[in-house]
Amino acid sequence: MAASGESPTFKTCGQCGFRNSVQKNYCDQCGNPFAPGHDLPAAGRYAPLMGITPPPIKPSTAARTTQRKPASQRWMAAAYRIRSIGSLIFLICLAFGLFTLGLDYWKTVNPQKAVPRQAASYLTALSQGDYANAYYSLSSVARARCSLEEFRLHQSAVNWTWNGLNLIKKEPDLMMVEYYIAHPGKEPEKNYLTFVLEDGHWALPFNEHILKNVKKLFKQKNIDMALIRAQEALTVNPRDPVARAYFCQASHWHKLPAQAGRECALALKLHQDYPSQISPAALKHVRAIANQSR
Repeated sequence: MAASGESPTFKTCGQCGFRNSVQKNYCDQCGNPFAPGHDLPAAGRYAPLMGITPPPIKPSTAARTTQRKPASQRWMAAAYRIRSIGSLIFLICLAFGLFTLGLDYWKTVNPQKAVPRQAASYLTALSQGDYANAYYSLSSVARARCSLEEFRLHQSAVNWTWNGLNLIKKEPDLMMVEYYIAHPGKEPEKNYLTFVLEDGHWALPFNEHILKNVKKLFKQKNIDMALIRAQEALTVNPRDPVARAYFCQASHWHKLPAQAGRECALALKLHQDYPSQISPAALKHVRAIANQSR
């Protein structure tokens, strides 16, 4: 610190007021330096022991920055942290929601998940007598040839249960499941459901009521109508081995050997590719017609 009140003969110390010789670079009494860069003498180094109060130290810049901030700034900082945490939680919840929706969508469009679930829903509705819900699992082609009332009348009046659902056939536009149906007092029987892809959805090409009618027409010897109805059953499900076998048999009885041979060969091929309820006796008859027409 520079001394104040200089004169030609002495320097007055700005710290303690002591007059020093002009040649002095420090105060002889308190040791205060008159010019920066000079070491203090012994008197200056031991000034605190001599009862001399050192000059006050100004707070440094680092010390000043640690001073408590105003309340408004503290509230703003706290609000910013809360918003940051809230945004992070929101993003986590959003990601979880999108993942859940994606998983549900994948289960819906994935045939290996969607078809067994739809088959279980269909069988449960049927076994509980909820025919309206079961009916809307049918394909549009099937519903065009079977009213809800016809569908209801075709169902068994005896209570039954089902279990053992299993996916057994996977094709781009066709899926098959097998299951076991149990009636009171009887052993469970294996049965099958076929689903076809229709307008992006899996649906049942239900033609059982038509096949039942064809069988009745065979017994009545009404071959013309049996041929028409068998062809109608194939329109609903062209890959149904039973419908193809009925059409083969109707063609044979209608004296159409070429058509009968072709349809019987197709029925045998479909039976190998798609499990069905064709009896061994019916298969034997179909093979006989196919061999006879060669």
